[in-house]
Amino acid sequence: MPFTIWVMTQYFRSLPKELEEAAYVDGASPLTVFWEVLLPSTVPGMISTGLLAFIGAWNEFLFALTFTVTDNMKTVPVVISQFSGASALRAAVGIHHGGLDGSDDSSGDSW
Repeated sequence: MPFTIWVMTQYFRSLPKELEEAAYVDGASPLTVFWEVLLPSTVPGMISTGLLAFIGAWNEFLFALTFTVTDNMKTVPVVISQFSGASALRAAVGIHHGGLDGSDDSSGDSW
């Protein structure tokens, strides 16, 4: 979060002040200047900052997933991803009880 705030602050400071002044000269209100002039100008900065934040969060997730060995050392996002991944796999394969071979399936057929 501090990284994204720092990047966006620097991006807002790099916008030309003349854009805002020209909108005021044309009679725009401060809210109109923000919504119609400044916000559309910041879309590229927001996209690149969002990508950088996503890459950083993904790297942290992969580090936690890779370097934690025991279950009581895992972080919450890793445990949630492992929990939901197992359920999604079982639902996608169509097995509701038993192992992946379907041996304990109540219908009797394996697939």
